Amino acid sequence: MRRLLGAAALCALLLSGCGDADNPAPSDPVTSAPADVAPTTAVADTDRVTATATPDTAEVTSTPAAPAEPTPTTAAATTPAPAPTSGAPGPAPSTGACTGDQLSQDILGFPGGVHVYFCDGDWAFASYPDAPGAPEFIAQRVDGRWFHAVAIGDPVCSEDLAARGAPPSIAKLLPRCDELTPTAPPTTAPPTTAPPTTAPPTTAPPTTAPPQPACVINTNLYGDTHAELIGVTCVEATAEWELAEANAEPSWTIPWITPTGWECYVTPFDPESAAAGACYGPDGHAYFTLYLP
Repeated sequence: MRRLLGAAALCALLLSGCGDADNPAPSDPVTSAPADVAPTTAVADTDRVTATATPDTAEVTSTPAAPAEPTPTTAAATTPAPAPTSGAPGPAPSTGACTGDQLSQDILGFPGGVHVYFCDGDWAFASYPDAPGAPEFIAQRVDGRWFHAVAIGDPVCSEDLAARGAPPSIAKLLPRCDELTPTAPPTTAPPTTAPPTTAPPTTAPPTTAPPQPACVINTNLYGDTHAELIGVTCVEATAEWELAEANAEPSWTIPWITPTGWECYVTPFDPESAAAGACYGPDGHAYFTLYLP
């Protein structure tokens, strides 16, 4: 009997704890207190289980780890810089080609001012078609650049030009030296008059050399000048001056070196200047000055 009464009391106690739909049982404060501990353990266990069970599920439900620090790459340092393009325009150096435009560019500083008749090695026969009278001249190429060598009509003979290295096809454009400078009449003809009967003079011959004939050189800026020659002939001085005047910019202080090594000063125009210029030979012993009348 006591056992039956104990069992009935226990059932009544259980029924009063569970409650019914109209009168729910009050929550147990003791069992709900550590709620923050149980879910944490459950989540951790679930995460561990799902991570090992199926990788796809673990990737979704597991807590992502903190992102690692990015490792600096050295690709930029090891990647070579792109090579410069070769199509960029640059200054075009003188090619030395024997064409009218190349001679005009080298001598005049612009194309289109020279017409070439023919070339032979480093020499050319050409003209300035736009200048008055279309003057003809001979050009020489030195170190890849063309220079005005001599104008046709200057007092320079073919032998002199050949000595400077001109080929026969170019040198023959100038007159021979015996044609340029008339020779004196022969002195071997017998005299037509009787020899003198007086005794020859006893005075000593003069010790000074006779004066040289005047050398007149025409210049572009000053006209005709009188050349004072030291160790050089008038023909040689004229040839060097023609080279300097055709290729140099006038300057009081900066000389121009001709292809044969002469150092020439072309004087800028000045109405009060006493000289048009001067040239000095490479050996230092020959020179000339062009003085105004």
